[in-house]
Amino acid sequence: MYKSRHLILSIISALLMLALPLASQSADKGANDYNPSYSIEHGRNRLAMTERFSDGLDLSEDQRKALDDIADKYHSDLSDLQQLMADNSRMLAKMQADDPKLRETAEAQGKTIADLIIVHKKIHAAVDKVLTAAQREKLDRLTSHLRHRMAGG
Repeated sequence: MYKSRHLILSIISALLMLALPLASQSADKGANDYNPSYSIEHGRNRLAMTERFSDGLDLSEDQRKALDDIADKYHSDLSDLQQLMADNSRMLAKMQADDPKLRETAEAQGKTIADLIIVHKKIHAAVDKVLTAAQREKLDRLTSHLRHRMAGG
């Protein structure tokens, strides 16, 4: 059940790729600060949101199992790429325009983002095969609404 929620959250975050530039801009503020209370609260909010999405899609047990399998398949790739993106963002935030490693690090970040997009597209394709047309339509409406809210609408 948790994996299904995690996968739906991954789908939502893939649809919200607009946030990537913001993530790298804010990396220099507290990049090395770990705030466990923020992490715990953020995790609770994410879990609650994905639970609403899962429940709202009325997934069958077979669909939940299929989504769990998809989550198992892509979990490691997503985690590794997200960590690499965060690491690159922290390095880029500390660099000056004349840093000899700037281009290399920026290109590495670009490749990481491209790889992340590709993994998200693979997840979307796999999930599309699991969901019914009505569930896909509902997921599209929910994520569109969420994107609109995230954009300040």
